[in-house]
Amino acid sequence: MKKTMAVLLALVLALLPLGGCASTGEETPRARLQVVASFYPMALLTERVIEGVPGVALHTMAQMNTGCLHDYQLQPRDMKILENADVLVYNGAGMEGFIGRVAALRPGLKLIEASAGQALLESAAHEHEHEDGHEAHEEHHHGDANAHLWLSPKRAMAQVENIRDELIAADPEYAQVYRENAQAFLQELEQLDGQVATLLAPCQGQGVVTFHEGFTYLLEDYGLYQAGLLQTDDENAPSPRYMAELIDHIRQEGIAALFCEKQYSTRLAEAISRETGAKIYTLDTIVSGPGGRDAYANAVLQNAQTISEALKK
Repeated sequence: MKKTMAVLLALVLALLPLGGCASTGEETPRARLQVVASFYPMALLTERVIEGVPGVALHTMAQMNTGCLHDYQLQPRDMKILENADVLVYNGAGMEGFIGRVAALRPGLKLIEASAGQALLESAAHEHEHEDGHEAHEEHHHGDANAHLWLSPKRAMAQVENIRDELIAADPEYAQVYRENAQAFLQELEQLDGQVATLLAPCQGQGVVTFHEGFTYLLEDYGLYQAGLLQTDDENAPSPRYMAELIDHIRQEGIAALFCEKQYSTRLAEAISRETGAKIYTLDTIVSGPGGRDAYANAVLQNAQTISEALKK
């Protein structure tokens, strides 16, 4: 019996982790500064600014399959992330409707609005409401502004500057590192701006029909214009009257390309394509992706290349 017990004890000890303790061991120390990005594009911009700063951790709140955050409701997972956060970087311009609630729940949390100070275009959904004579419902109103500034590198540069300045205010000890990181990233974005300008220069003055208003800043910043939207409301299909008017407009303007988004169905575009002969192309709103240092630039450049190829006459 004693021999049997000795064997069993040896087996148990062999299965225990080194150190002879069956607990989880030492806990990972909490980061000195917990930074949360509201969603994927804000994480891409913030990541480059905090790169290599000691003791800073970055978390992304909304999961990547969420898309834009116009009507996003805070999830238990988000509240858990925010519970220990020191800083929240968000797009602003009406994109994150939950910011007021977050500010009330976490009064000590530093909020960084990446779009602060930028001149904003009016939301196409807001314009359409006025045209139809309908009032917006408060629970589904996207605000008066188009919030999709990150899709144009010109606007993204201003967002990076805001993120840099506010992180320096929150963590002044490492101000120089934040400045150097931001400067290197801004130089890359300036080069990206030049590449996009070169690609879209032959397309200047042309009208573009996109799935929704996400690309209006990109178009206007590089000499094109928004000629129509396939969808003006995230939840409701466009009316038959709107569809008929859009089809007539596409025919009259001779628009040969329709731009959908990889996060959404192409059903509407396919219907309009059958009526007008316009070809369908896909753009990326950069609300999901593989991540990485070059993820933002690669996605923007791919969008510009797609528009350029589609509009070449």
